[in-house]
Amino acid sequence: ATETNLFNLAPKARRIHIATHMVRPISGIAALNAIALTLPETPSDADDGFLRLIELFEKWRDRLSACELVTISACESGLGAVVADEGVFAMPWGFLYAGASTVIASHWSVDDTATAELMSGFMTRLMREKSLSKLDAFTQARRTLRASRPHPFHWAPFVLYGDPR
Repeated sequence: ATETNLFNLAPKARRIHIATHMVRPISGIAALNAIALTLPETPSDADDGFLRLIELFEKWRDRLSACELVTISACESGLGAVVADEGVFAMPWGFLYAGASTVIASHWSVDDTATAELMSGFMTRLMREKSLSKLDAFTQARRTLRASRPHPFHWAPFVLYGDPR
């Protein structure tokens, strides 16, 4: 999952699920927030092992126009700077700008096991029950997880942005 491979394959994808780590710079500059990817054998400016928010705005415009869903299974992937009258300048905004119709991202550190259960339940529902919207499949998966793990830490960190259909 190098940056180059993701960049090249993404335009053909209907759904993208990125299960990795977020890197939030100490400087607090939201444009530098990044998703950790695989470091290529020969790193370069174009592929350094990180997909930064600013790169989504600079290089990815309309690249995800065929993509109906990007899921970022990473801690704090929905966090960023609050921009007056705009919202939160964070990874979901970058993927929406790149053309994805829906993005799911987290607002705090997540438990790996609970996240795996949530995402598995969500994707299973989405693929098997064609009549369900993304929001309905996501909501049902959260409810199922909540029944076995009632504390919000486990089922509530992920938020759906964009088109709920």
